[in-house]
Amino acid sequence: MNPRPQTAGTAGIVAGLLLALLFILFMTSGVTPQIMADPTKVLDVAKQNVDRWRFTGFVGTLATVAVVFYFPGLAARLRDRTPSRATGVLYFGVLAVASHGLDGVLQWAGDPAIVRAADQVAAGPAWVALSAVHDGLRAFGNLAAGLVFLLAGWAAMNSKAFGSGLAWVGAIGGALGILSAFAPMTPLFFLGSFALFVVFLIWSGLELRKAK
Repeated sequence: MNPRPQTAGTAGIVAGLLLALLFILFMTSGVTPQIMADPTKVLDVAKQNVDRWRFTGFVGTLATVAVVFYFPGLAARLRDRTPSRATGVLYFGVLAVASHGLDGVLQWAGDPAIVRAADQVAAGPAWVALSAVHDGLRAFGNLAAGLVFLLAGWAAMNSKAFGSGLAWVGAIGGALGILSAFAPMTPLFFLGSFALFVVFLIWSGLELRKAK
């Protein structure tokens, strides 16, 4: 079953705004790619800002909840003339939601459990292991999300379901999102996984809300 276009559009706008907030939270956290590459330094940052760390994970989780309603509506909009690509949008969307959703829940509930553990000697190795899980989930989630937006942009170019400007935003953002899976925590990651995705989510959400 597909949600009403207006519902899917609203979900896309909400997801885009939450993703923008997530971007702001990360950029103002003081965490750099160099720090993210060192689990010990990241653990120190998480200890000093545990409430903010949890809130960031909660925002990421909410964004994945919103796109659960958005992706089926987007796929339905693209289905008539590009059914194969629309199917890819839907199912890669499911994989992206699962990966990023688990990553967000881990940051929201799992990371603070390690930060606040009574045995801080064991916390270091546990954090290293959990960081590896985070990296894997984010890489797979970025790959799946990149495929969603690439396929959506490509389909929009052929089906005219959306304007050419939005189609190109999706295609370029999706391609960069796929590349970001192989080069995490670089400027390419932020451009591909945040900026253009935010634009596509909000723009396409507004277009879906106009549907009759």
